[in-house]
Amino acid sequence: MGKLFKIFGIFFFLLGISVIFNTFQGMTGFVVFEDVNLNASVVIGIWFVLTGILLVVYRKNISSKEIKNDRRK
Repeated sequence: MGKLFKIFGIFFFLLGISVIFNTFQGMTGFVVFEDVNLNASVVIGIWFVLTGILLVVYRKNISSKEIKNDRRK
């Protein structure tokens, strides 16, 4: 279960970074999607990045709890 959180966490983090980079398309030439408001794109990107970080942190908490439960047995 912990690996699944890590995989989704990394995926959401990378997706968020690419959406944030999409806001700088005039500077970088990097375009993921068009016709999205600048503010909405930044908010969506930050949401994906934070969700990715939280999933990875949550995975570490689950793993530490599983280790503690295994030691008790």
